[in-house]
Amino acid sequence: MGWNDSELADHTGRTVVITGASAGLGQALATKFAQLGADVVLAVRNVSKGEQTADRIRSASPGALIRVLEVDLASLASIHSFGAEFVGSFDRLDLLINNAGVYGNTTDTTAEGFGLMMGVGHLGHFALTGAAIDRLIDTPDSRIVTVSSSVYRRGGIALDRFHTPEAGAKGAYGNVKLANMLFMLELQRRLPAGSSTFSVAAGPGGTKTDGMRTGIASIPFAPLRWMADAVTNAIMLTPEQGILPVLRAATDPDAAGGDYFTPSGFMSMRGEPEATPPKGTATDAQLARDLWERSVELTGVAYEGLER
Repeated sequence: MGWNDSELADHTGRTVVITGASAGLGQALATKFAQLGADVVLAVRNVSKGEQTADRIRSASPGALIRVLEVDLASLASIHSFGAEFVGSFDRLDLLINNAGVYGNTTDTTAEGFGLMMGVGHLGHFALTGAAIDRLIDTPDSRIVTVSSSVYRRGGIALDRFHTPEAGAKGAYGNVKLANMLFMLELQRRLPAGSSTFSVAAGPGGTKTDGMRTGIASIPFAPLRWMADAVTNAIMLTPEQGILPVLRAATDPDAAGGDYFTPSGFMSMRGEPEATPPKGTATDAQLARDLWERSVELTGVAYEGLER
């Protein structure tokens, strides 16, 4: 029998934090975990939009435990504020899903001057996970799920400039997703011996997210816009379908630290989610260590108490 999400365990009493939870994959994940009874924290940049999402979830699941906390992953100050508020409000963290991201070539920057895509997708999540790591380690059987993508295999990391705005203008999406994989594996290596906390990753396959819809809507020539919309509707997954690898990474009792869950079909675009060994540059342990240390330098978040 294959895996499906129809018999997931009850999550009552468990605390789940999801970044980028006000739309797309994040919203679909928040809806699912609320249905499972979890205490769900929507970690979002736009609080008003987050509250609208929370209201929709409560309407669909009366009694759902939903809380909206502000965090702008493009600002280390905001991340530190989120960490302090979360630690002051919750005594456990069972599941952290690092989901938020920015898609599209851009030279926009974070508050600290990092390229926006890498600053949010990797460095922001590196800092946020560091802010929550003590709660995670103190919670038995907790997990950190980092959302990556099969395009990580086309990525590259130049340690001297991966974080710069210029790097964000050169097809950096694959680089960000490679950084996600390297972070996931290095975090697993550094977690304390004997800890029941572990780190995994998931790729959602070909999913039509709000970012993709925005990109299609910006196509100036109407026939091309309609064609792009029709084609993506035909071949891409909905967010509710795309979350299945993430759900399996987050809930499968047989999952192990370092696992990467992705659709089993052609080019990892669709199909039943399965554990697939990380490949290529993602398995470069020295690069993972070097990226970790460089991320500490850039963010100032040192993960005190973890293995070196």
